Amino acid sequence: MEKNKKQQKPKQVLPFVEFSIDPSGIDSASDPQDSYRLTFDYNEICDAEVVTGLNLLWALRNLDATSAGQMRGLVYALLKSAHPEVLLSEAGALLAADSASVINAVRKVLKVKTADEAVLESLARIAAENPQALVDMLREAGIDFEIRADEAPASDAAFSDAAATAQ
Repeated sequence: MEKNKKQQKPKQVLPFVEFSIDPSGIDSASDPQDSYRLTFDYNEICDAEVVTGLNLLWALRNLDATSAGQMRGLVYALLKSAHPEVLLSEAGALLAADSASVINAVRKVLKVKTADEAVLESLARIAAENPQALVDMLREAGIDFEIRADEAPASDAAFSDAAATAQ
């Protein structure tokens, strides 16, 4: 490569998460849209840390413990690749207009599970590894349930035994 030629930045193909909100609730300097796209771009996170003066990498790892400023900074950074003209204040306006939709989209793009998703994933893992342990755990927790023999996997003796005793 010649020294005089400027190296081109490689084009990144990043997955986007799209979300929609009611644009009438957005107080913004520019015309609000009804849908936005978020993506994780490490360079945008770094740039947003400079703009906000906040540790956004910490916020990425501790999403449920972020401050309002950190969440606004994350939304700003995650918007920048698809919406390069976005302002930090507009990220805040989106959060103010519909924080649930925006934070849900942030969770999706960062692949952060909600507490309910994590619990369901754990229960599925327990059921796959040791079905009887799941049956015992649910009974111990006082959760009322029924396993019907016609729905239990035929190859799993624990579910068949549980079905027989639960009736």
